[in-house]
Amino acid sequence: MAGLDLNILDFSGAFSEEGLGQAVAGSMSGINVRTIDCKDIEGTNCYCEDEAQEEILRRFTHALATDASDEGRMQLSWIDTGDYHHLSKMTVSEAARRCGKLTVIQIDHHPDMQEPAFGGILSCGGWLRSLLEECEDVDKAFVVGISPELAGECGGFADRVTVFDKEAVRQDAEGEGPGIVDRICEAVRGRKVFFSIDKDVLGREWSRTDWDHGTMSLEYLCQAVRRVAAVSEIVGVDICGGITSAKGGSGEDYAVNLRTDLRILELIQKELRY
Repeated sequence: MAGLDLNILDFSGAFSEEGLGQAVAGSMSGINVRTIDCKDIEGTNCYCEDEAQEEILRRFTHALATDASDEGRMQLSWIDTGDYHHLSKMTVSEAARRCGKLTVIQIDHHPDMQEPAFGGILSCGGWLRSLLEECEDVDKAFVVGISPELAGECGGFADRVTVFDKEAVRQDAEGEGPGIVDRICEAVRGRKVFFSIDKDVLGREWSRTDWDHGTMSLEYLCQAVRRVAAVSEIVGVDICGGITSAKGGSGEDYAVNLRTDLRILELIQKELRY
């Protein structure tokens, strides 16, 4: 691939409070940063109405199309707090449209596979189910780090969805578990992969969000991405998770999130083949 694009989809103002864009501009070179202002789009918080989806997709694709060097570049999208994780349906679908069949690896404390409610409206808690039902080019999904109590939401897809809860991750990190990363690497070897990461999967030492947290370490997350990238082609990444001042975010919270964001960005820029 030819380069790295960082697409910041801004709905809540979390990025400006955290200072992600400024930090990237000040300390990292070789990254093309696009900020896509979506704060004026109604009907997007936790649930995303059809008209809102259409407008977000229009702005997203327009932003990509305005850059003549976009062809073949890695698309890394920061999609605001976990309230907007439903945007992953769009980012994954767009990657599949460009690249063909792919596997999704979702690293998250929540499986986001709830049955649709309110007339089937897209939600941050059900986007992966909707994606699997509607996008034929997503052939398989791995869901890693979820709360064990939520594993029951992941049914209905036979062998297309494989789940590893946070207890399995803890055992794996301690060398006692089922070899989660080994199994994923074997399954995706030579294939195209899209990573969707929600920072609420991490312990509060590494991230601060307005959702309940898992216990995964940042080091485990980075090692998993690095090892998968060594055996497959990463065609896209999206990342969500954070907290705004309106929901009680503090300067300490923003500092913790920014350190983690820059660590993940550094990993993608230096370790992934793009």
